[in-house]
Amino acid sequence: MDFRKGRIFTLKVLLILIFGVIAYRLYSIQIKDVYSFYGRYHRYKKNRKVLSAKRGLIYDRNGIALAGNIQIFKLEFNPGIFSQNLPDSISNYRIKRKFQKIASIVSAVTSREEDVILTKIEEHYFRYPNGFELITDMTVEEKEGILNRLSAYGIEGILSIPQNSERVYPKGRLAASIIGLYTRNEARNGVEKDFNKILTGNDGWLEVIRYGSGQNRHFSQLERNMPEPGNSIYLTIDTHIQTILEKNLEFGLQETNAKNALGIIISTDTGEILAMKGISADWKDKSVKYQHSLPIYPINWRFEPGSTLKPFVALFAMEKGGVTATDTFDCHTRRVGARKISDVEEFGKLSTKDIIVHSSNVGMSYLVEQLSERELYNNLVNFGFGHRSGILLGGGKSWCSTKTQTMVRVFPAFTLIWSGNLHYSFTISLCI
Repeated sequence: MDFRKGRIFTLKVLLILIFGVIAYRLYSIQIKDVYSFYGRYHRYKKNRKVLSAKRGLIYDRNGIALAGNIQIFKLEFNPGIFSQNLPDSISNYRIKRKFQKIASIVSAVTSREEDVILTKIEEHYFRYPNGFELITDMTVEEKEGILNRLSAYGIEGILSIPQNSERVYPKGRLAASIIGLYTRNEARNGVEKDFNKILTGNDGWLEVIRYGSGQNRHFSQLERNMPEPGNSIYLTIDTHIQTILEKNLEFGLQETNAKNALGIIISTDTGEILAMKGISADWKDKSVKYQHSLPIYPINWRFEPGSTLKPFVALFAMEKGGVTATDTFDCHTRRVGARKISDVEEFGKLSTKDIIVHSSNVGMSYLVEQLSERELYNNLVNFGFGHRSGILLGGGKSWCSTKTQTMVRVFPAFTLIWSGNLHYSFTISLCI
């Protein structure tokens, strides 16, 4: 009887202990350590991993790529796949030899330190049986080189995964400031910035399970939404003409020992910009990235038109009927009020035509006297001075006065003289 009572007492004690443990556990989960368990729940719950959309490309008018993308990869080591075809009797020594071979191949292809890679494999192999990140920031050539060499040695378990993409400019410095710069997921200037919404696609996502190790895994049963790539842009720029322009600007800097040079080539029939460049002796030899970050100087640099206005003043005076192309004027140094007007070279009598040929300041003073201030202003405005350029690039949409101009604003008037076509607006993009 006493024996039976002893067993009942023991059972009661066990039940009390079990109940106490359960009660303490519930107390810990609900009150004492609630945030710790909440964090563990979020560690294992489904999350969404962003899939970056590919950025649209930039082409010239002939379909030559001026801006593109290269895919960057990373490698993951999966111990499960690595060991599945290994014999059960394989020694630790032979496994370590395979680790050394993997580290040696990765180091040889990517120039990374072999010891660092080997140490990472040895430390993570048993700790993360579901896989771990081995190396990042590889080009497609490096990735293919590593996988091909590993395959030749029969080594499995090294998986390549797209990491991100980087913007590249295959033509280097050519049309650099027009194209602009896109780096670190930010469009800095040029076409890259002003057409950023068009070039940028819509990111996608996929559901992943986050393991206790902090790594994310996607399974086929989980949802995914694939990214939509950005639109590509075709510019009016002609790569061949752009190359000719840039070479001639560099030649001009050297020949004249000038500090800056600007050039622009425009179709007088359509107003399309075929080539455009501004260079400076201070930075013409700077890096590709630096030159892609510069403003478009034919659009942004402002200057006094100076002698470029003389042909128009002569044209306005002749159109009014005050002078003809053959009328002559005494172009010796003269005074107008308190001002002395002279030329670098003293001229005698010059016709209206010769005044333009020799760019005579004295002769021009006679021609401008044929016009009132209002007549001069209205004629300049009618010839395109002071209008918006219409170019959808930084600075191109702003106003210029008739006193200061950018290079791209002097061109409308000249296109009217050359071809009879006046283009108030120029275009830089052909289609999307």
